[in-house]
Amino acid sequence: MKSKLYFKKSTIVFLILLSVLLVSANFAMIQTELSFFLIAITILLLLLIAFLDGRKLTSIRWFLKTLRIGAALCLLMVSLSVHETGFSTGGEVSALQMSYSHSTAITIGHRKFMLTEADNMAGHTKTYFFNLYERQPFFFHRVNPTFCFVQSTNKTPERSPLWVFKNVVLRNHHVVFGPDTEYINDSPDVKTFSSEQINFQKIVGEWH
Repeated sequence: MKSKLYFKKSTIVFLILLSVLLVSANFAMIQTELSFFLIAITILLLLLIAFLDGRKLTSIRWFLKTLRIGAALCLLMVSLSVHETGFSTGGEVSALQMSYSHSTAITIGHRKFMLTEADNMAGHTKTYFFNLYERQPFFFHRVNPTFCFVQSTNKTPERSPLWVFKNVVLRNHHVVFGPDTEYINDSPDVKTFSSEQINFQKIVGEWH
């Protein structure tokens, strides 16, 4: 008897959930090794489930239930890996800090990087969280050893997050005075950034 793929409702739901996760993913985080591995495993697992469902063998019913539990767990891990969470960053940031971060292309020393940024407001201050990624050679890897952290004394500053990263974090200044606010930099020293493209120790204070 020739086997064929048979997609039950539960498998279709899993595929829809996976599609939603991929569409809503952070552009940089979905291109990390961890995300690629988990997405590939999830797709292969769902195809295996559809293949075994097509055989309609009652003897593997419990095995299929186990596979579906595994698929659900894989989807959970995919959801944590395609955004900046403790799982995807090795415990570096929490989901509350950067799970909603977005990516922006940035050029430093004539080289292309991807900057992720999230911010939140509390009282009269605004806090920025940054991570910098580069492609090595196919997947994105984080350049900064720990997340970059900048606090603004004005919760609605005029400057954009990209300006804050370039003029506060990259220039390695502890305090920067803007036209309407003060930026306090608690980020790691730029000299500790590890990149295969450029030497950050030589370009401190410079960007293009």
